[in-house]
Amino acid sequence: MGIRCRVWALVALIIVGRAAAQGVVDPMEWQALFQRSLSLQGAGRHEEAVAEARSTLQKSEKENGAKHAVTLMCMNNLADILIMQGEFADAEPVYQKAMEIAKEMYGPEHGEVARYLNNLAGLRRKMGKPDEAESLYAQSLAMMEKRLGRNHPDVAKTLENLAVLLRALDRNLEGDDCEARARAIRARTSGEGPKK
Repeated sequence: MGIRCRVWALVALIIVGRAAAQGVVDPMEWQALFQRSLSLQGAGRHEEAVAEARSTLQKSEKENGAKHAVTLMCMNNLADILIMQGEFADAEPVYQKAMEIAKEMYGPEHGEVARYLNNLAGLRRKMGKPDEAESLYAQSLAMMEKRLGRNHPDVAKTLENLAVLLRALDRNLEGDDCEARARAIRARTSGEGPKK
């Protein structure tokens, strides 16, 4: 299983754990469902992975409702699997819908909304829509900085993503600035202090 799949499996466990803490779902059941679709994807069984992710999403919508953290995670999982397969046009409305639901659930300035903006920006970058991607990254970054502070690891991740885009646009100095800032944040949050 690739690193991206392992990361999302961990993220899924954290989100499902939060929902379980609210007494809503069995975290092990949902973790197993997320893991199955990611394992299928990692094994190259792409059609089965999409079918499993769609089935898990439908199960969550039925059992938890559309406006639920687990349902949002299911949507993110499905979109990520579609992206891994290069099915960008199919992934885009899934991310869009998840972002709209997150706005309704948490409010338009919430960190979860910023994360979906970041995901959507990455997708637009891959789709060859750099202007849209840059705008979405900027929105995500502004929201994260306001909500989480300028030195949060999520801010660093968005800066790293923005750096990739800027370098692809031959705006290397701006990309380098974003990357340097992200490294400084990571150094501070890891307890190592800034590198000299």
